[in-house]
Formats: sequence, structure tokens, C-alpha cells
Amino acid sequence: MSATLSLRKDHEVIEKALKALDTTVSLFKDGNDVPIAILNDTVDFVTNFIDRCHHSKEEDGLFPALNEKGMPREHGPIAVMLMEHEEGRRLASMLKDEIEKYEKDKSRKSSIIRIIESYIALLSQHIWKENNILFNIADSILREDSDKISSKLEGIERDKLDAQKREEYIKLLDRLTKQ
Repeated sequence: MSATLSLRKDHEVIEKALKALDTTVSLFKDGNDVPIAILNDTVDFVTNFIDRCHHSKEEDGLFPALNEKGMPREHGPIAVMLMEHEEGRRLASMLKDEIEKYEKDKSRKSSIIRIIESYIALLSQHIWKENNILFNIADSILREDSDKISSKLEGIERDKLDAQKREEYIKLLDRLTKQ
């Protein structure tokens, strides 16, 4: 088994979320309002699935394993990924703040659009770099430890996000991307 398989599967789920976010942008640009519940579900997904679960699997599981095999954390691919995780957190926090303002003032759409577009761009290129570069390197470097790494990542996911919540997110994204 590949050490990065669960992370790649997470990326498939995250890409569905990015598609749903792109739909949100289109709705706003077409002059529509988006229900607060959907916007809050988006923030919940970004905060809990992407950051709390997925990024923790990388930061607490994959990156330390790569570091132990000689890949530096202070520069190179790991440093870039960590910097992008921080930028994603910053954008998610800004999005949460803007949604709270939007709830009281529907004219806040343009700020939400800018933040979402920045977030989509960041995560799209971040996922591409991981899937096409970092994860291939990791699978090669960690080939002998792949079962141990996979177990570590599964444990992190269990600690951060129960299986039922993961399924709820997947169902939510399926509904949002079918509209």
C-alpha cells in the first residue's frame, strides 16, 4: 500500500469541496444570495476536514516521517506545504469573519468572492504539488514504512474526525456538487 493513499483520497473529497466553492462564487457573481447554512457548512468543512484532519495527517504523520528520512522541514517541499497550510488557515479565518458580516449585511458578497477565489487557487495548486510531486517522493522514500505510515495517518484521522462525520461531509459535498 502507498504511504500517501489516504491523503490522496482526502484530496478527492477536497476537490469536490473546491467545486462547491466555485459554484458558490458563481451564484454570488450572478447576483444570488447563498444560504447562511451552506456558507457555515463550508467553513465547518474547511476547518474540520481540511485543516484539523487532513493537514494534521500531513503535519503530524507524513512530514515527520519524511523528516526522519532526511527531508528538511525548514526549507524545500515540507516548508512550502507548511507555509501553504498557514495561508489556508488565514483565508479560512477571513472567510468565517466575512460570512458572519454577510449574515447581517448581504452587500459583503464581493469580499467573500475574493476570499473563496484565493482559497480555491491556493488549494488547487497545493493539491497538484502534493499529488504530482511530494507524494510521489514520499511513496518512494517511505516505501519500506508504508504500512506503518498508513496506520499512523489512520490513527490521526480517528483522533481528529470520526468516520460518521467524514461520511456526513462526503454526502454534503455530493449534494452541493450535484446542484
